[in-house]
Amino acid sequence: MLERTKLEQKTDSLLFCVVANALLAVLIYFTANLGYLTGLQGAPLPVSVVWPVTGISLAALLLFDIKLAPGILLGNLAYNFSNFIVPNQDLFVPLVLAVIISGASLAEALVGNAIIRHYSPFGYFRRAKDVLIFLIPAGLLACMIAPTVGVLTLYLYEGFSWDTALLMWVTFWVGDTLGVYILTPLIVVWTLFRPTDRFGRYSAECFLMALVFLGVAALTMIKHYFLLHLFIPIGLWAAYRFKFHGATLVVFFVAIAIVVPTIDFYGNVNPFNNYTPLLVVASFLEAFVIVTLILAGVVTEREAAWNIVQYHNIDLQKAVEKGIKELKVMSKEISLQEKIATLNLLTSGIARYIQRPHKQIKASIRICEESLRSLEDAFGVIHEQFSTDVASSIKTHVDGIREYLQKATKFEMHALQIAKVMEEYALLTIPGGIKSRTIKINAFITYCLNKAMNEGVKHDPDFSFAVIEEFDKSAQMILKDPDDLEFAFCLLFNNSIELMKKNKANLGESYKPLLKVRTADLKDTINVVIEDNGCGIANQNSLRYQMAMTPKTPKAKFTFPNSCSNGLAGQFK
Repeated sequence: MLERTKLEQKTDSLLFCVVANALLAVLIYFTANLGYLTGLQGAPLPVSVVWPVTGISLAALLLFDIKLAPGILLGNLAYNFSNFIVPNQDLFVPLVLAVIISGASLAEALVGNAIIRHYSPFGYFRRAKDVLIFLIPAGLLACMIAPTVGVLTLYLYEGFSWDTALLMWVTFWVGDTLGVYILTPLIVVWTLFRPTDRFGRYSAECFLMALVFLGVAALTMIKHYFLLHLFIPIGLWAAYRFKFHGATLVVFFVAIAIVVPTIDFYGNVNPFNNYTPLLVVASFLEAFVIVTLILAGVVTEREAAWNIVQYHNIDLQKAVEKGIKELKVMSKEISLQEKIATLNLLTSGIARYIQRPHKQIKASIRICEESLRSLEDAFGVIHEQFSTDVASSIKTHVDGIREYLQKATKFEMHALQIAKVMEEYALLTIPGGIKSRTIKINAFITYCLNKAMNEGVKHDPDFSFAVIEEFDKSAQMILKDPDDLEFAFCLLFNNSIELMKKNKANLGESYKPLLKVRTADLKDTINVVIEDNGCGIANQNSLRYQMAMTPKTPKAKFTFPNSCSNGLAGQFK
């Protein structure tokens, strides 16, 4: 159903309803008497070529709904009763006839109002479909109710011939239909819709149109020339340029120009002898109204569709601009990816370039270690053959070589780490190059400790130390690549082992090397504490390493806390 109009929403008070019904009843009464002047005076009931009461009644219901139905009934009843009443006769029969015909007129307006409100849910006179609903079911068909009931009632009351009844019915129907066609759109459109600026924008065309209309109307009304077809281009012009506001005005003035000569011609003669020209004029007027209003509906709907298209064009333009910006960003990203890919190739080449001499250095260190071990074995067998000074000098040189080999081993480990960093950087440039995986931190620490112990034992087979592990079994963490963490733990363990070796060399057999490893799961972080009783930093007796690691981050940040000058804290975040 159609939503209530603004007039309906503002006029719900009882006082307004009473005043509006009274004014509408008076307006209908005087308008009906005006229509009487254009009626067929020779008929049993004067019926008009254009009956304006029907158009006013339907317009009132469309604007204010059924709250004005009493005023419509009262105005029609007053007019019909005044026409049927005969002096010095009973008032009952005229009253019954007036009630029946007035009720039929009200029913006609109610049916038209219900049809339009039901089948035009988006508003009055907004689309071509709304115009067709108004013209055919709410106009031609609904306007058959009052003529049928009225003519049938008069036929039963007065008993005139069927030819007379047919003429009365046709004229009554045409009059009601033209009243709806001419006045209802004019009242509704100019009441509900504010006129656009087209009248000011096309003022020259409006003035020219008025001159043409006045010329054709003068020839029609004064000279009685049959130039009705010249009104058609004027109506089409007004409908195309000014839509419903222009179309309804032209229809109203053309109706006046056509009806006035009709009154002059048929006012004082009996039209039942020659009524064909009258029906021709009325039919032309109906056809003119239909064509003009339909064109106005088509133009209005076309303009609304064009506005929607323009609105969507704006949205489309914004979307295109947004897409262009995104394409520019994507182009920059692609260019960056290409640069990263080039850098990846360069990084991979550097990694391979580092790995080749690294392998050679590693092989050379292994050969030197084997040669040095053979030299030590041989020197252990023949050292008694040398003097004390020579033997001491040889042992010093062998120890120096051993120390240099250990330093070379550390350099080799650093070179290996550099190669790994380059490889990992190359993987970072590849989407999905590094996969996340869950590791058990306790087992991972044990693995790193064993690896460091193997390295330490390889260089000094006689050195051993005790290990205390205090692991939290629930501790786990997720890392993208544990190689960085493995290097960090191995480095910490190697440093602890070296410090404990130095401490044992200084303190002798009385020193008992001890390494403690502790983990703790703190929900959001995992704490790893590594302690040893080596010589420490700055002549301290122990060195403490502490790392706080979040479960899902592989990055480490090492800081020296103020509270522990001889320790190193590493925080993963």
